This record gives sequence, C-alpha cells and structure tokens, in this order.
Amino acid sequence: MYDNERLFETIIHSLQGLKKNSNSKDKENYSFKCTGHNDRTASAYIAFTNDDRIVVGCRTCGSSYGLNRLLADLGINKADYIIKDEAYYSRENLVNYIKSNSIGNKYEDNGNWVVDTDYTFDNAYFYTDERGNIVAVKIKYKLIKPSADKRKKKFAQRVVKDNLIVSTRELTVDQLPRQHIYNATGVYSTIKKGGYVYLVEGEKDADTLIEHGLCATSFATGAGSMFEDYKSQLRGAKLVLLRDFDEPGRNHAEKVKKFLIDEVESLRVVDYLPELSKVPGDKLDITDWIENGHSVGELKEYVFNYCMDLKNLFCLQELDIKEEYKFGIYKYKEGKDSKDTRQLTNFRIDGINIINRVDTEEEFFEAIIRTQDDRIIRRRGSVQVFNDVKKFRDFLNSSDLIFRGNLDNLIDLKEWSFKFKRREVTIAYNTGGIREINGEWKFITSLGAFDNNFTYDNSRIYYEEDDFDHFKDVEMPTKEEVETVLNDLFNFNTRETTYSIIGNVGAMLLNSKFKELGIKLNHLARFGEAGAGKSTIVEEVIMPLLNYYTKAIMKDVTNYAFLKESSKNITIPFFIDEYKPSTFGEKKNQELSNFLRNSYDRNSSIRGNKTMNTTTITPVRPIVILGEEAFWQDETALIERSNIIYVYKNNKNPDTEKAIKSLIKHKKILNKIGKLLVKEAIEIDLTKFSDLRDKCAALVNFKDRPQNTFVNLMQGLELFRRAIKSLGLDIDLKEGSECIQRNIIENVLQNSKEVRTQVEKMLELLDEMISNHISVKDGLLVDTVNDSIYLYIPVIYPKMKKYIKDYSREIGVLSKNDFIKQLKGSKYLKTPNTKAKRIESTVRKCYELDLELVSELNFDNLIGFEPIDDEDEQPF
Repeated sequence: MYDNERLFETIIHSLQGLKKNSNSKDKENYSFKCTGHNDRTASAYIAFTNDDRIVVGCRTCGSSYGLNRLLADLGINKADYIIKDEAYYSRENLVNYIKSNSIGNKYEDNGNWVVDTDYTFDNAYFYTDERGNIVAVKIKYKLIKPSADKRKKKFAQRVVKDNLIVSTRELTVDQLPRQHIYNATGVYSTIKKGGYVYLVEGEKDADTLIEHGLCATSFATGAGSMFEDYKSQLRGAKLVLLRDFDEPGRNHAEKVKKFLIDEVESLRVVDYLPELSKVPGDKLDITDWIENGHSVGELKEYVFNYCMDLKNLFCLQELDIKEEYKFGIYKYKEGKDSKDTRQLTNFRIDGINIINRVDTEEEFFEAIIRTQDDRIIRRRGSVQVFNDVKKFRDFLNSSDLIFRGNLDNLIDLKEWSFKFKRREVTIAYNTGGIREINGEWKFITSLGAFDNNFTYDNSRIYYEEDDFDHFKDVEMPTKEEVETVLNDLFNFNTRETTYSIIGNVGAMLLNSKFKELGIKLNHLARFGEAGAGKSTIVEEVIMPLLNYYTKAIMKDVTNYAFLKESSKNITIPFFIDEYKPSTFGEKKNQELSNFLRNSYDRNSSIRGNKTMNTTTITPVRPIVILGEEAFWQDETALIERSNIIYVYKNNKNPDTEKAIKSLIKHKKILNKIGKLLVKEAIEIDLTKFSDLRDKCAALVNFKDRPQNTFVNLMQGLELFRRAIKSLGLDIDLKEGSECIQRNIIENVLQNSKEVRTQVEKMLELLDEMISNHISVKDGLLVDTVNDSIYLYIPVIYPKMKKYIKDYSREIGVLSKNDFIKQLKGSKYLKTPNTKAKRIESTVRKCYELDLELVSELNFDNLIGFEPIDDEDEQPF
C-alpha cells in the first residue's frame, strides 16, 4: 500500500502551470501542463479522489498518459512511498531478509544448502522499471579473509515481485520479459529533460555519482554481455561512458560504443581523469578518483572540455575494427551528413603525456600508441615533430606505424591529441639519482621520484628509460640481517681494500650533495692481476649495495657514449670494465684520459645534432674503472683524481674466501643495506658537511686531490656508520681512517708525500736510465759542491725519448717545450734562465736544479751520478 496523500503533495509541487479546479467533487483537483507533449494550455489534470486514489489524465495524449507516465517524467520513485509497516514493502526490509537468509551465498553439499562462511554481505543494488517498481536485486558479497583460490567478491541476482524476493527455482532474472538498466527511473527522466547520463561499469560507481547529483546508470551484467532492452532505455540519451581505468574496462568501453553509438544523441568516452596516476591501486574507477580528493565539478569540466563526442563528424575519430584500413584515426570529409572517411593513421592514440624537461627547458611529450593487434608502443619526442610530416614519420620509427596525411592533417592530429588524449603533465630530468627538488631531496628514476620513505611521486621522472631503480621492491634490513654480513663486509680482502671500497660506495651516494657544495668526487679504480678477484668484488659487493648490475666494456664504448652515460645519473656509478690501455690506440687512450679528467672536474661538452642545434652534456656520474693495467702512461692527472685499489692473488686466504662466499650467499641483505644507505644519503644534512670535512682533513698531511679523496671516503664511511647505527650497530672509524690513509699513500701517492708531477716522472725516468747504464754524461752534471744538478736539454731529452721507445716504457712524455715550461714552473729549478756550464769539455747552456730538493725524491742513481768512460758502459 502506498501513502498516496504524501505522493500527491510531492507531485503537485513538481508540476508546471498548476491551476486548481474549484468545481470538482474530488478532495483536490488541478490542471497542469502535460509532461508528455509540448503543452501550452495546461491540458492535463490530476485529482486526489475521495477514496484516496490519484487519477491523472491528458485530453491531448489520451489513454497513453497516466500516473505512471507522470511519475517517470518527474523522476519520482513510487516505491519510496510504500507504507513501511507492511512486511517486505521497503528496501530496508528486503535487505534484512537477504542478510538473515544469506540469499545468494549458499552452495550445495550432499543435497543440503550450506552458507558460505568465507563471504559476508556487502551491499544490495535494486533495479526498477521506468515507473519506479522494483523488479530485481543484485546482491554483493565480499571475501572475509584473502585467499588465492577464492574471488575477492561475488554477486547474485534475484527477481523481486510485489516487493518479495523470488526463488531462482521459480524465476531467474534473465527470464524476465524485459531487462532493466540500473536507476531506470532517473535515466528516463533525465533523457526527457535533455540532461546527461553517465554510464559506469558497476552499481557502486553509479551510486557514487547519484549521491553527488548526477544521473548515472550501469548494466546488471557489468562488463559482460548486453541486452537489446538496454538500447531502448538509452535511446536518444546524451551519454557519458565512464569506464574502469584498466584493460578490461577499455575493452568493455569498446563494446559499449559499438552497441550504443547509433542509439544515442551524443557519446563521450572518459578514458582518463586528471591526476589519475596519483590514485593508489591498480584497478581504478570513478569512486576511487572521487575518494582521493577530486570532485564532480572537476569531472564535469574534464568531460565537456577534454572528452570528444564520438558523434561529432567535424572531429577526428578512431575506429576499432580489426580489419585492414578500418583501424586507426580517421577524418570525416566536409559536411555534417557525410560518412565518407579518410584514414590518417593505422594506429590509435591511447594517451598523450606532457613532459617538461626542466634541465633543458624543452617541452616534450610521450605518445601511448595502440596497434591493430593491441600492442602498446610508447614514443617520446619534442612537440616540434608535429611541424613536419617527415619528422613525425621519423618519430614513429616503425614500419608498423603509418601516417598517411599531409601537414594540415598533422596539425589537426596535434590539436586533437593534445586536447582529447592528454593525460598527465610530468616534470622530467636529464639526470637521475639523488637531487634537490623544491627544497626536498629525492631520488629521481624513470618510474618516479622517491623520498627518504620511498614514497613515489610519478609526476617527476628521469626522462629516458633507466635501470637505476631496484629499490622499490627491496625491504629495509633488520639488525639481525646486517649483523650477519657486517664482519664479512670488512674481511673479504685486506682492510685497506674493504674500508676504501665501503667508503667509496658511501661517497658515491653523497655525490649530489658534494656537487651542491662544489666538492668533486674521485673515481674508483680497481687494478690487479687476472684471477685476483677484481670482478668478484665489484659484482658481489659493490653492485649489490647499489642495487645496480650493468657494466660497460671499455673497448666497445665510443667517446660520445662515455659522455652520454656519465650524465645519466648523479648517484649510481658508471662501471667500465676491461681497462687495458696497452691494447688501445693512442687516440683512444687520449680520449679516455680527457673523459676521466673532465668527468672528475664536471666540465661540460657541447655537441651538435642534425637539427643544427647544440646539446650541452655535463658528466656528473660516479666512475668505477676495472682493469689489469694501471692508467695509461701513469698519468698524474688521473692518479690524483682516483681512489686506486690494487688487488693481488696473494691477498686471498681462507678468511677472505669465507667472507666473500658469505656475501654472495646473502646478496639480498646487501640489497637491503643499499636501500638503507640511500635513505641515509637522502636525509643527511648539508649544513654538517663542512665541519666533518674539516675534521677529516686534519687527520692527514695530504694535499689537494688526494686529500679530497681521503675526506670523500671518510664521509662515505660515516654515511655507512650512521645508517647501521640506526639499527644499534657500529664500525671502527679510527681503524677505517688508518686503512684508507695507507691505501692512498701506497697506491695513489706511491709512498711519497704527493702524487709525482710530470717533471718528477721525467727525473725518475732519468734515474732509471742511469741505473741501466744508459750514457747521459754529455747532458748531465751533478755538482755536490754547489748543491746543483745541471741538465742540458738538447742532449738529455732525445735520449729519454729513445729510451722509452727502445724499451717499450709506458710512460707519458711531455713535448720538449712543455717539459721546459713545467721545469721552469717547478720548485726544483734554481733560476728560470739557463746557465753556462762545462760538461764533457764542452760549455753548454744548462738548467740548474736544486740537488737538495731532488734528493728528497730518493732518486739515488741520479743524485749520485758520476760519469763513466764509454768503454765501461753496458747496455741494459
């Protein structure tokens, strides 16, 4: 039974042109403008009779117009006026009946129906006809505890007749004479008024939009099959198809478009929503988007500004017919009624992401392209590719992707793509790794930028595809895990080696903060004989700590590739293997030398490209060099820019072998420690750097670059210490300092106070020549009385060159003029001018060196040189 009095009051307050008929015998009687036709004279009437009935009619429409038609036109649900105290005559009572009887949540077991206790009731969605009468209910159950062999949710449908649920033994929903869409009453009314109807995939999403004031509907079959009855209920609608944002949702939308395109007045498809990538989860829908802080106002603005109407023939359109020449983007010929089309592409565009490259101040984009066989191809490039057909075809870069249009068509495609296919705006960086962004330090990767809590921001990325982010799925280590490998990390080789390596790994992670303060990062050079374990240490210790496993082979890398690779990341190093300068030509060695010097000093290189523009490349990436041979010609500039570590077979022993095997076994723990180090590197305070560096510098008597290397490694070791201290562990920094010092003294300074200069190396060569009985008496005089050494360059220099050539000595030789210039600038020369001195009975113009200063170099053969007769000289 219905509360007709309340229903009558609701109706008359919704009518137009209402006029009371005073001569009627009814309780109330009114004339109004009919909702069934364009009524100008108020030809319809409504009466509330003396026996509490509601009578509706229209003198123009006749018998086709009555109460149910009026209710449907006004969007009034008659079921809402059922008197609540009658059994099962309300939705609340129906829900209670469903829950108490577990309708749709039972299974048959040995002839008995048993409640499935793994599921619990979640919701009930009622389907009505256009008049508001309940005809069916869709019941949703959700899984209580996650289980791999059970669905997270399940649905059951039941027929509702006279507000009672009908058993499936009597009648099933698919046996009903007419299949109804969800919210049929509201849809019918909205179509009559010319409003927009939002078609979503499920009732939950429909209810979300209805609650926010929109007219929404869905199919009882969800993303499954569709009934012909749906067409008649949506005929003439202005439809917005709002699918789920996953691949099944896209496929469902394609079916719906083909199913309804000829029935509706307009059809807009929502393939994306603003900032959808920031919504957590994989299978996203409109409810997720709204619950993440967005509004219906944003939705409407996006729909009507950035979602094209598939019925608009003046706009480019896409076809999804899996046949040759019937798939892709099409342009309709001029004229609203024309159906003739021209295929512009044999592919579709699923989305356009705008990419603002802040490092180069350029606007780029990423096109997400779908082929006829449903492959997704991503292409990135400058927006300028739309200025030229050839450039655009080059941009597509595939024989499978074809553009058949002209320049005008290309301009149309650009406008269409950037308006209707636009997705996210992304800030892209040419260099990944730890960087400061808007006052916050983050690690930039191609997957997004993560902070110290490893929370990802997908709106900021490294521009190119990279292999730098393996931290996302790595867990943080426990104290017990770190304890498992801590001793092994400092025992897999000599302590000088292990402390220097761990310190260098930490320094690499701090490289971006070094750069911010103008501090240069030393290279890590691992030299040693074959079989000594160079590669093992890199692959099983350094790389796992950095969660990075890519190496380049030195001979296979071009000079440009070195530059490009060295600019990709400021944190994760560039590993260069098989450094063998004796097998490279002089040009290759010179290029490598220039590259290593420039990468330490962060000197930019300018390169031209085929567009006649220039590109500036700045090497900022840490460098790790592996090889059996030391630097080419023992180049001083490279030695003093590096943390050089030599490994030998005799460094191996049972303890080191045991430690390295343990580290290999626990590689995943090293990955976790690496993540902890990255967290610490992001968090560490720049303001504390200067004090720590000053304290470290005071520990040694090193100068310039070797001192910088020592301090870098100590800061890296302190980073490691801070990281494990957060777990209640510690290391001996004093021991680490002593070990790092010894390694630098032995391998970088070569047991001197400073790295030898080129002049010192030339004097060392002269000392070696004397020890090998090479005659130099006509160009060298040692005067112990005046504490001087006299060099006659025209004789000495050619002899040095000949010696190097004859004995295949790999040492860099300055040109004669450069040698003289550097000699004049050195501390060893007493006066910059030559001095006449008799050597072997001939007066020669010689350079005078300070014997006392040269003696400090410990070149005993040189400082004790005494001429011998030629007949006494012996060849080496």
